[in-house]
Amino acid sequence: MGTRTLKQIEASRRNGAMSRGPVPGTMAAEILESRKQLLAGTVVLREEAKNRFISLMESMFEEWRPANESEAALVENMVMARWRQLRSAGFQTEIIGNGMEKLQGSGPSRASIAVAENEHAIVSCLRSETIYERQYHRALRSLTHLRLQRNRPGKSASSPLSTATSTWPEEPGDGGDGGDGPHCP
Repeated sequence: MGTRTLKQIEASRRNGAMSRGPVPGTMAAEILESRKQLLAGTVVLREEAKNRFISLMESMFEEWRPANESEAALVENMVMARWRQLRSAGFQTEIIGNGMEKLQGSGPSRASIAVAENEHAIVSCLRSETIYERQYHRALRSLTHLRLQRNRPGKSASSPLSTATSTWPEEPGDGGDGGDGPHCP
């Protein structure tokens, strides 16, 4: 690439003088892509469709258009809660379907027996769904509140977005913890 001409330099100065900074409600595509991959790697199980999770995340980010790190984190919480709620509903379907396959006959009675025989697992799934629904709505309320506060006169500009979506390093030793990722007791 050659040296810029005086005309190009002057045009850059004029354009720069007219700039008002980043447009609120938008996120650089590179940052969003990085966040999607990191979050999907943290939330999506190996057997699940990672592309569906990313599609859900893209849809939510398009709908809510987070303007700063706090808003992006709340949208991510909504995405995670919704994904886990869908997962729980899928578990229920699988539990009832597997139970029905083991039974003779057909119709609603077979489904009723399958539900009764797997009541503990189904109740656990329903409890999880309720927890995830609350998480979703809590993040939604927080996002709405944050936006109302931000739009009040006299509030400062929003902070930039980062790619932090995980608490452990991607590679062993990256975080100085000497470990190989998260360990649950």
